Amino acid sequence: MIHIRFILLTCLALVPSLVVAADLSGTVRDHSGAAVPQATVSVLTPRQAVVATVVTDGAGAFHIRDLAPGDYVVRVAAAGFGEQQTTVSVRTVAASVAVVLDVAAVREQVTVTSSPGFAQDAARSLQPVSVISREQLDQRVTTVVAQAVSEEAGVHLQSTGPTMAGVFVRGLTGNKVNVFVDGVRYSNGAQRGGVN
Repeated sequence: MIHIRFILLTCLALVPSLVVAADLSGTVRDHSGAAVPQATVSVLTPRQAVVATVVTDGAGAFHIRDLAPGDYVVRVAAAGFGEQQTTVSVRTVAASVAVVLDVAAVREQVTVTSSPGFAQDAARSLQPVSVISREQLDQRVTTVVAQAVSEEAGVHLQSTGPTMAGVFVRGLTGNKVNVFVDGVRYSNGAQRGGVN
């Protein structure tokens, strides 16, 4: 009986040594082939738990040691570039991955307020500020420009026909609300009251 326990304990002690850790290395470049230094490389499990994080060197290379065998998600982010994700399978031998980053799109945020020439942080504004992105406009506006505000807090849409709608801001009727499209006033006094 003692011999069986000894053999069992010996086998259990050897089990961790059977799991061989492997290394993951790779490079991060842009579309021109230039190295991207100081890029943050994170290795995540399929359930998005971060296993390791490193920063690329001057040649855009990185190296992560002692990863358990398995499938991982490699997430790469760098200033001026869009975030990129790829999957990699790490087994008993060293794995490598090459990541190519896209240049980040230029985004411009414009806030229109009732006080021209006054700059203020949106978080400190007494009135709520909503920014509707280009993607949201493309999704919302199908027939009438007023549909752009259909999901904003404090703003309501009154539709009286398939091509006619009015924007009501906190109870102000449609003829009291100005709508501008690319800086040109879309609503005007020629339209019938209440619906623009």
